[in-house]
Amino acid sequence: MGQYHLLNEMQAALISVSRTHWVEYGLIERAYAERMPDDFAALVDRYGHTAIAAKQYTVSALLSGALARLTKSAEVLFCWDIATASWAYNGKICWYAVGPTPPDPAARLSCGSTLGYDVRTYVPGVPEVF
Repeated sequence: MGQYHLLNEMQAALISVSRTHWVEYGLIERAYAERMPDDFAALVDRYGHTAIAAKQYTVSALLSGALARLTKSAEVLFCWDIATASWAYNGKICWYAVGPTPPDPAARLSCGSTLGYDVRTYVPGVPEVF
């Protein structure tokens, strides 16, 4: 994780989405991809992405692992909730918030309710038909 500074960058990606809401994982991944496009492309090339081809360990697992490490310090909070949009195949997914005080449980930003959210707009190599 060192050369990509994932802990700092994933926390910054979360903050860039919202300091006051629970945020579905996919929105944080997109924010990271937009903040660090060359790094994200290199990680997709190395680890793959489920939007390109099903795989056990993907860039999404790596990035969510960085967020999970941040939850140990209470700087980042997480909970499980319904996955939406292109993440719906998971059933449930991690949602994150800036700590240490949890936001109102109803304050949520989901991929499914975010205008223009589509993994094809930020994951390099996703086929037209996904």
